[in-house]
This record gives sequence, C-alpha cells and structure tokens, in this order.
Amino acid sequence: MPIVVSAAGVHTGGGRTILAGLLSALGSDDKVLLDRRYPAAAESTAAQVCGVSPGLLGRVLGERMLWRLARDADLVLCLNGMPPLRRLPARAAVFLQNKLLIDPKAHRGWRLSVRRFVLRRGIPNTDIAIVQTETMAGLARATGFKNVLVAPVFEWLPAQPAVTAGPPCDFFYPADGQPHKNHARLFAAWERLARSGVRPHLGVTLADAYADVWTLAQPAIAAGARITNYGWISREETLALLSNARALVFPSQEESFGLPLVEAQMLNRPIIASELDYVRDVARPSQTFDPNSDISIARAVRRFLGEAEDLHAAHAPAAWLRKVVDYSKTV
Repeated sequence: MPIVVSAAGVHTGGGRTILAGLLSALGSDDKVLLDRRYPAAAESTAAQVCGVSPGLLGRVLGERMLWRLARDADLVLCLNGMPPLRRLPARAAVFLQNKLLIDPKAHRGWRLSVRRFVLRRGIPNTDIAIVQTETMAGLARATGFKNVLVAPVFEWLPAQPAVTAGPPCDFFYPADGQPHKNHARLFAAWERLARSGVRPHLGVTLADAYADVWTLAQPAIAAGARITNYGWISREETLALLSNARALVFPSQEESFGLPLVEAQMLNRPIIASELDYVRDVARPSQTFDPNSDISIARAVRRFLGEAEDLHAAHAPAAWLRKVVDYSKTV
C-alpha cells in the first residue's frame, strides 16, 4: 500500500528521531511532506519529497498537497499529530505523540486550545489513531477516536555514539525546557541535597532558547550543587552521556512516550523517575518519586545513592520541651 507521510512541523525532539527512522523505511512509491527546517532528511529517503514551510500558511498548503497527492489505495500517515482538516480520498491515520492535545487535565493556553479544537474537528476525517502506550490509548478513545492502534516506534541507537559534549555526570536529564519537563523542582531537589551535604553531579540539556529555565538552577549552584548544562547536543552525544551516567533522572509531569526512558533501558542504565503511568508504560524504574515535590525527588536520589534519609527524629515529651526551650534562646 503506498504511503503518504505528512510531517509538516516535525523537525525537533522525539518526532524528529522517529521521522528519521521512518524516512529510511519508505520506498519509491511513497511520498512525504517534509518540513523545510529539516532539509537533510530528504537525503535519507527513496520517497518523493515535497517541502512544506513552517507556520499556519505551511499547514494550509500542506493540506492542499495532501488532497492532491492522496489516492484511494493510499494510507496517509499524519506524523505531526494533527488529523486532516477535511476528508481525504485515502485512509488517514494520525500519530498521537503530544499528550497535551488529548489529556483534559493538561495545562491550557490559547495556542494549545486552538490545536485541541482543530484536532477534535478532524476526528471524523481520521480512520486510525496510532499511540505508543496504553495510557495514551485510553486518552485517545476518551477524546473520540474509535480505532486506536497501540504501536510503539523506536529508532535504535547509533552503532558508534559520538564523544560526549562534556564530562560525564552522575544523573542525566535530556529534555528541553518546556514547563511540564519540571526543571524547577529538579533544581530545587538538587539545592536541597546540596544543603544536606549530598552533591551528585546533574547534567541537563537546555538550549539557549531556555535560558530563563537555566536561571532556576542558580540558587542550587550557589548552595554548592553540581549542575552542568550541556546545551543543545546531538542524539549521539545524548546517548553517550546517558551511557556514562550513573542513572537517568526523569521528573517530567506528563509524556506520551518518554523516549529517554526507553533509551536508558536499552543502555542498561538505572532510572529514577516520576511515579506516573507513562513511566510504568515503558520502563521499570529503580526509584520513583512524586514529581510535584522536590522533597520526594531528593529522597529518591538519596535512596539510590544509599544515603540515609534526612528524617527528623521524634522526641519524648520532656526532651521535646527542652528542645523547644533551647531553640527559643536562639531567636
């Protein structure tokens, strides 16, 4: 069956990684609408390539191209997570990778609300919804998709990872600086650890566009925490850093798949992650924590390191009273 891939808007993150693998699997009878910000991908496919500009205009022109390219016997794969705006002559499948678009509990903004509205309007134009976990399957069905296929996709690791972008770290968190990635609480946990005398080396990958998120790490660093920002690095460098780290730490509050979790397992790296369904869908963590609590994150790290918990001992009434009196003399 000939395939038409709509990849407009796909040019970074996990979507780019998945796209790279799919492009190499396409044949000469297939076609792909490729985001112009990812031109190198055209060199790795035998399919017919049509460039699509980013933005709203590119989205509209991409829809027109889909209508012209799709035939009755084709399968249109919307890799960008958005259904066709109108019914196509071919069967249409949408790959739902963004949990924010179908999770009613996710935080809202006007851009996200617009995208959710467009997605719901496109559900009748979609024959299949493709997701990567059972959690996402439940959300897809609740959103209105009837035919849901659970099919995780993973581009296997490069044979020879590149030299790392910097010195190895104890705990590595490869993620951009979007709010749900939860860097604020991770940095707060590292500050808490440093103030208690525990100073493992944390590595993050915040590009220049997330300079404001990196500033959140400065109080922890001032308290003695060891945190390195490697900035934007390639997937090969990411995998090399992960393979040399003691563990992956993953405090994200919501994910549709969590690619680093899969990569850590493939590399036999321990995982310390949020106690949330998306983690258990794909990984077996060594330690888990409440992602909404920097205390919980810090305690999970301490458990992994074999450090004693920072607990307050209970006192008998007389000893408690003496402690209160002694403290009152200091204030």
